[in-house]
Amino acid sequence: MCMFAIKADNLQLVKRVVALPPYRREDELNAFIRTANRDLTAKDFREAGFDELVDGDELSTDGVRYSRMGDDAKCYIYRGDFLLIDEHVARIRVKEVVEDEHYKDIFEFCVDDDKGTYSRHREENILKGLSTYKELYDKIGERVNSVDFGVERIDDHVLKDGILRSYVFIYDRPFIQMSMNLSNKGRIMYTPDKYYDAKYNISMIPFGSGILNVLHDNGKYRHENFKQGDWDEKLNQVFELPSDFTRLKEKVRRKVKKHFKREIGQDDIAYDRMNNCCYLRNNVSDEILKEFIPEVSKERFVGKYTTMNTLFEILKSGSIRLNSIISMNDKTETSFLSDLAKNYSEPTESADLSTIMANNTHVISFSTNTDNLDMWRWYGDDGKGVCMVFERDVEKDEEVKSVTYVEAKLQKKISQLM
Repeated sequence: MCMFAIKADNLQLVKRVVALPPYRREDELNAFIRTANRDLTAKDFREAGFDELVDGDELSTDGVRYSRMGDDAKCYIYRGDFLLIDEHVARIRVKEVVEDEHYKDIFEFCVDDDKGTYSRHREENILKGLSTYKELYDKIGERVNSVDFGVERIDDHVLKDGILRSYVFIYDRPFIQMSMNLSNKGRIMYTPDKYYDAKYNISMIPFGSGILNVLHDNGKYRHENFKQGDWDEKLNQVFELPSDFTRLKEKVRRKVKKHFKREIGQDDIAYDRMNNCCYLRNNVSDEILKEFIPEVSKERFVGKYTTMNTLFEILKSGSIRLNSIISMNDKTETSFLSDLAKNYSEPTESADLSTIMANNTHVISFSTNTDNLDMWRWYGDDGKGVCMVFERDVEKDEEVKSVTYVEAKLQKKISQLM
């Protein structure tokens, strides 16, 4: 038997030839068949204790499902001396090998003939697929390195279920996913219609053709077939800037000057290909939005107003619970700044996921004013609760940042800019 694995770090194909072990019940099986004087059905094999030969099963690496044989299915032809379940016997012999921990990295295998014809054919196809994958991967890498793009990272290759994948990320969102099906099995590379999937999904087969899936604002993919010779054209589509980008940058530059009295150059403006919008580079946006950036508090003592019951629960458990952002009194706190600064359309699924992500973000608030009448009323059980005061080591403890209250005038400026 020939087995194939791939070293993900350098995409080198590893070929292993392993002798199949004999069927562990081979003598019993031969004795059962020799005593037969008629055709044998699946029911006969079950009654003789050979359920594993006729019942359904699945090879984890192969991915092929062997259906359960009905009781009346013929498994042995007496006069022809022909065993119809040879394939199932071979399956069990193969399974003992592929499910061994020593071979957990394999993604493909084949039981070969004496000349090794099938394994050579599979090896040629896999090597062709790897070559095709590397060629496109290198082309994408050249594009990423040659444009001012905002790319955060390119993930290493991942091989799972015979499918090789790699990702390009922008702002922790997958921008490009490229995948190559190296397995001989007809697996479907399913792409869910979710807004947080890669904007461009490139699915290939070893001989260079494939599908470019483009994610649109409605959260659905549009499929475009392509061949290996079309790669440059398709990558131009992925990486190209809008034809009016120079005009857009000038428009942004004038708005910044008008509303913030700040002179910036066109080089200070970049294009976000993930959301199809312009954005200011960090050094510029940090300066303009500095009033939004919370200051680090140097207060040594901070207080937490709460009820007596909550205090008892904290003392009992020895911990303080952090709350999800969306459970706070002001629901806009989950998306205030992003909604204010947004100048691009967003699919409905995006808003839904924003809520999900916010629900997984937990915070706790303190006050530097440990004896405030309004705080007692709002959070201290109308004066019947407590204010827990904590002493901090300002130099060693985690940073605590002051809450920033944004004036309406500044909010209007940001909205006008966007």
